[in-house]
Amino acid sequence: MVVVLAYAHDTAARGLVARWRAAGVAAELMTCADLSRPGWRYLAGDPSAGRININGLVMPSAAIDAVVTRMPAVGEAELAHVHEEDRAYAASEMQAFLLAWLSALECPVLNRPSPANLAGPAWSRPEWARLARQIGLGARAVRHRAVYVPGAPQADTRFDPTLVPVDVVGERAFLAGGREPRGDESHVAQAALALARIAGVDIVRVHFEPQAEPGPVFVEVSFWVDVAAEPVGAAVLDRCRNGAQVGAAPDGQPIAPGMATT
Repeated sequence: MVVVLAYAHDTAARGLVARWRAAGVAAELMTCADLSRPGWRYLAGDPSAGRININGLVMPSAAIDAVVTRMPAVGEAELAHVHEEDRAYAASEMQAFLLAWLSALECPVLNRPSPANLAGPAWSRPEWARLARQIGLGARAVRHRAVYVPGAPQADTRFDPTLVPVDVVGERAFLAGGREPRGDESHVAQAALALARIAGVDIVRVHFEPQAEPGPVFVEVSFWVDVAAEPVGAAVLDRCRNGAQVGAAPDGQPIAPGMATT
């Protein structure tokens, strides 16, 4: 069974699970509400002895073949079923539990969690930019405001429509809408793949500046790949079945910026 850990409002994740199930794949969507169901069991050091409860189905943890993590952190907004005054505490406890549980699973987990991000490394934009430069990419300068002026516009590249997003899933790269790179787009695809390998992540979205010369210019990353695009969703399932994690350091932990080698 493949488990997709996602927010309750993540319609793309729900659609992904629905498509897999329609194709005969055993798959379940897991949300924070499932963590409040009875039947869970986690034994530190013995993950095979654990139990889970997803959508009311209690089963051994060993029944999980792979996990796709779409949730970087547990937010209080996910806990409408918890008393309001207890939500902050419950969110922190769920975050800690998921970190321990995901880290202990012996099946493929895309991506493995870090202490501050359940979906992958919790690196800042400057740290990702430094890693990009270490593998020969250009990187947009990161500027920080020392003074906040109320009402002044704040740059937020996450919503910059001019950027070129590349979704990496294992050894495959996709442009917007899940299409394969064409012609002169191969340079950004290869750049995104190289960055994913050196970072030790299976799935990641890398944003680049739009110009083609003198070479790809890195801007930022996210772990929110477009699983609504059928080719991307199919590649995620293939990666779950394949299992191996690209670019991982020998101990299985992601390579930290500053530790990359050529």
